[in-house]
Amino acid sequence: MDPILKEACDKIDACTKHFKDKYADAIAEPVKETLKEFCRQQEEFVRAVIDGDIEQCIISVAKKISGKRAVSDLEVYQTAVEYFFPGAKVEFKMLIHMSEYDIEIAPDPAPEQPKKSLDLSLDSLIDW
Repeated sequence: MDPILKEACDKIDACTKHFKDKYADAIAEPVKETLKEFCRQQEEFVRAVIDGDIEQCIISVAKKISGKRAVSDLEVYQTAVEYFFPGAKVEFKMLIHMSEYDIEIAPDPAPEQPKKSLDLSLDSLIDW
């Protein structure tokens, strides 16, 4: 594991506080796990986590969701990311596999190929 990633994950794991706020206490562990996953995806996010305050992030998310009747995971994680990077967006993707046999490990998609230019002339359209 990259040392800077390890440092960020260790900092997240070190946040073992039990929050007085029931919302913060309920979301703390899932948010911490998701922050670690985001760190694995984005080096810039790693640096923000190292420089940031995990407990304040969780408290901030809890304040935004408190009093709501329902909240989605996406909204919780989006709010956590916005704590570190205002305006950043989280993409959420869900797949259903009807059985364990449906699961296929798909190869990474091929990088997008540059578009070839199309060269047309009127001469090719007119049959002489």
